[in-house]
Amino acid sequence: ILCVDENYHNKILGFSLMPNRATMSFKNFLIIIKKRVGNIKVFLTDRFKAQIEALKSVWPETKIIYCAV
Repeated sequence: ILCVDENYHNKILGFSLMPNRATMSFKNFLIIIKKRVGNIKVFLTDRFKAQIEALKSVWPETKIIYCAV
């Protein structure tokens, strides 16, 4: 997960080596991130269904923006 800080610099928020690409694997990772950084207002992501479902589950109020490609 990358973010842009207040000085417009890219920062790594977190990364994970997950056992698979299932919704629960994404969700477990995102729960750890949420405990450390709190609420995230916007996510930019591709259209991978398991990832989107996990995002909506962990951050139901977040805005999800999809990559153009």
